[in-house]
Amino acid sequence: MVKEVPVRMTASSTLPLGRRLLVSLPLAALLLTGCSQGAPANQYTSPPPASQVSTPRPSTPTATGGGIASISFDDGTIGQYKYAHPVLKKNEMPGTYYLVSEALGWGNATINPEQAKELVRDGNEIGNHTKDHVDLAKVPTEQATAQLVEAQDAIESQVGVRPTTCAYPYGSNNAAVLAEAKKQFKGCRSTQGGLNERGQLVTYDLFSFYVQRGTPAQQVREAAEQARDTNTWVVFVYHGVDPKLTGPDDVTPKLFADHVAAIKSTGIQVRTVESALAEMSK
Repeated sequence: MVKEVPVRMTASSTLPLGRRLLVSLPLAALLLTGCSQGAPANQYTSPPPASQVSTPRPSTPTATGGGIASISFDDGTIGQYKYAHPVLKKNEMPGTYYLVSEALGWGNATINPEQAKELVRDGNEIGNHTKDHVDLAKVPTEQATAQLVEAQDAIESQVGVRPTTCAYPYGSNNAAVLAEAKKQFKGCRSTQGGLNERGQLVTYDLFSFYVQRGTPAQQVREAAEQARDTNTWVVFVYHGVDPKLTGPDDVTPKLFADHVAAIKSTGIQVRTVESALAEMSK
């Protein structure tokens, strides 16, 4: 289970996310961008140097190349489609977009079903980020199950794909949540910092590299290099991509483009979470 740390939101986060949106759509969109907790506090409040992201044992690269990188997005805020998607498409890199299913109908602040379908057509993965972004470890088991299952059904109905991976809101889970995740998905991503190592995958609590507003391209490049050189898998986690930096963990489109260029410069293969999971599980 991920160690719980205080949720970084304003006082209004005591309301369910969907209800906050009804009160103020821009405010809800802003709060969405700060949704995840990084497990160890030092890996969340100040991203560590790449050498501290994890300490995987070196291994011999396989014939497919050394290591894998995945670029993932939480919450489905519109900047991910408007700004991040074109950069990835230009660089021929796929992304994994973890959508809150209710947010598919929230309006201009979030990705809508037609935009999600376009992402799929362009080779991206659509993942499950629950129905309305509750902390799964803090609700009854039946409600946590419904959050995952109803999101699966809604995404399949509206987008035409049934997600095979999930990202827990706030990175939060417990034994019951993990048990349900194993029924619904091939794997799920946490917010715990680290690299994922072939043969030692924590399949339903995958490690990640949590990107923040001030994360420099050099640090992203070093993390990708470490994954490449140790034949491991790094999963980058983004929230808002927004020139106005509305949310606390937003990055500007320029910084995102710099990050993508940094990853590309390492020569590491970039795959969706679903595809990388299949490769790393061999």
